[in-house]
Amino acid sequence: MSPVSLTPAQSHALLDILTHRETYTAEIELFKTPGIINSYGPPFQPDPPATTTTTTSNSNSNNRSNNNNNNPKNDGTDSSSKKDADTAAAADKNDEPKKVTSKSPILQILFSTFIVPIPGLRDISQDFWSKRIQPLIDDLAKANLSESYDKGSMGIRKTLATAVSALIEYPARGLLGGMPGREIKPDPNRVYDVNHQQDLVDAWREFMRQVVYGDLLDQLFEKAAQSDDLQAHSDLVIAAHQHIVVNLASLAHYVLVTSPKGQTLLSLVERTNKLIPYRIVRQTLKVGNAATMISGMTRLVLAKVSIGTLTNWIGWSSGADEGMNLLQTIIYTVLSWEIKELESRVSKLEKSKDCPSKQHLAAILAYTKLTRIDQEDYRVISKASSTSIVHSIISLAPSSPSTEFTVEGHKLLLEYLSIQLSIRDREHLILVLCKSNPDVLTAAIRDIMQIYDPILRDIHNAVDLSGTISDFERFVNDMIKIAKIPSTESGSGTSTPTNNENGPKKPPGVEDFVRLFERHQGSCHVFLHQFCKKGDKAKELWLEYAKYAAKQFRRPEGVTGEGAGGFTATLNKLVDELNEEDRKVVLRQMDEYEEYLQKLNQKTKRRMESIISINEGELKKPLKKGPGNFLFKWQELLDSTEITPAEATGGKVRSGKDTSVRAASGVGLDGEKRGGKLVSGIGEIVNGDGVKEVVEMPDVRRTVELLLPRFKEVLASSEYLEKKDEKGNDDDDDDDDDDDDDSDSFFEANEE
Repeated sequence: MSPVSLTPAQSHALLDILTHRETYTAEIELFKTPGIINSYGPPFQPDPPATTTTTTSNSNSNNRSNNNNNNPKNDGTDSSSKKDADTAAAADKNDEPKKVTSKSPILQILFSTFIVPIPGLRDISQDFWSKRIQPLIDDLAKANLSESYDKGSMGIRKTLATAVSALIEYPARGLLGGMPGREIKPDPNRVYDVNHQQDLVDAWREFMRQVVYGDLLDQLFEKAAQSDDLQAHSDLVIAAHQHIVVNLASLAHYVLVTSPKGQTLLSLVERTNKLIPYRIVRQTLKVGNAATMISGMTRLVLAKVSIGTLTNWIGWSSGADEGMNLLQTIIYTVLSWEIKELESRVSKLEKSKDCPSKQHLAAILAYTKLTRIDQEDYRVISKASSTSIVHSIISLAPSSPSTEFTVEGHKLLLEYLSIQLSIRDREHLILVLCKSNPDVLTAAIRDIMQIYDPILRDIHNAVDLSGTISDFERFVNDMIKIAKIPSTESGSGTSTPTNNENGPKKPPGVEDFVRLFERHQGSCHVFLHQFCKKGDKAKELWLEYAKYAAKQFRRPEGVTGEGAGGFTATLNKLVDELNEEDRKVVLRQMDEYEEYLQKLNQKTKRRMESIISINEGELKKPLKKGPGNFLFKWQELLDSTEITPAEATGGKVRSGKDTSVRAASGVGLDGEKRGGKLVSGIGEIVNGDGVKEVVEMPDVRRTVELLLPRFKEVLASSEYLEKKDEKGNDDDDDDDDDDDDDSDSFFEANEE
């Protein structure tokens, strides 16, 4: 077979497929497994330093051998010294720390490339990662938080984890493939209109090109130091800024309104916001002396006052419960409120006339206390036998309760299991975050406060932090007010969209969130102006970091072409390793996937156009979902989640896109449904005839099965990144590269 040479569209599609699946399914989901953080790699397990132990041992051995050979009394037959040296060398080699092969290569690369070098964090000790953060992550994994399969709906953890995955796969592709268009010279005469969708897209693409390959970052910091007025910037920056605002609004709307647990998450934010002592924080931040202010904030947030704290400090006790600080108190209070709501639902359910026997309830409760491995065995049985998770639990219960359920009784057991799992989740989160001993959370935050002391002093002298907190409080309160949707079970049981003050509130559209960000963007501009004007050393640190981060997306010198950029050769090699039959399947699925991406681009453009036209004053029906291909990727991850069958026996495993699952996911902690009509069909587009057609992600399972393991090996071994560095990811801003295409990268405007 001749060597494979993927077309730009094919390499673009393949890199998208592999990063999408690798980021969530093969990496983020692994963090629910205890001990997985021990195989993460740097910074939790640092690479071993370049030592000369073995070399030294061999050198000593050679010296001893040479000495023996030079000794006239040694005839060369005595080998005891050589054996001792070889044994010592072997022991030294075994004692050497070995490099950890990461089981989460994409997350590890992104974290080490962009998070660890952040000003402040780059100066923190290795113990912070290995003795603070690593145990905290592992404790959360050991808590065995519940699975969506068992609960019959999407949980907050699943919703947020998939959202994070859908976002970070973009910088992952940008890091691997690089930013196209290096050789393109900016057009100083180009005018960008914020009321035209294509101008926003073009401005965003050009903005990112100049950030990565030009000196736009220096210009932005310089202009921000001169004025806090957005209009003082160029048309390019203003249009790119508007593009960012629309996409942020789209994301916020989807998180709080459209997503399955959006209103539950909003309730969590609202309760937390009410417990934050804004007035005390503002008064503390007004203290003129920076050292006194930092000390006061540290004591306010982290100080613990209890008998255990005193006796441990004096030495009368060791490991006594020291109580909770302000941060932990807020976490504990919010989660405790939620537990009370859930327990109230349990009480009502147990009193229901259709509630099964106490034996059934006891079996369900016992299941929630099993280990993760034992619970997984039940899920395997449920899937294999086409029975619900409840039926599997009851049929294997030691007390042997009846497996004959009424429809309503089975439904109540599913709800009972979901509620009990939710209660257990919150109880274990309290144990890990608020009542662990030693308290690694408090210790980690204290370490961060200490390392950021110089930077915080500089910011305190430059910025009105008290005013910034007031601005933040107003923004959060405004956002909560806009995003809140009333229960659909109040009154007549239906929610009719209306704007009447006395009628039910109409669910907010994306445009409402765009206006929210536009109202409050000025406070952000003021903060940046103060920081850039008087920040001195802190400003220089962050400008240096921003340039470093942008440089990571440059394509290596000499790499030309579209598609996956610098990663195309690696993809060609992966496909080339396949047999002819598998290769044909993979190539066909690439083409189908690229077509799917193009349709998503069309949908994103239509949504952007709709928002822009609203801003022009044209009245249209508010958008239920905003622009951004990341929303489609996010929804696909939710839709592909496996959920227990709804029927006791003979049912099929459901997925996140099933209507019953979406309905269950929309139920709040109090048992009431919110959001009115279910929002579905995120993949719908309107064709040329004005007819809606559903765009679903094509089946690429065979491609994932064949190529994902090798893709992960390449990333874990750092083969590609090492080659990329060798090719010269240099500082020369004038190096030529090829093409200004729509190839995939973190900065692709249509996918932002």
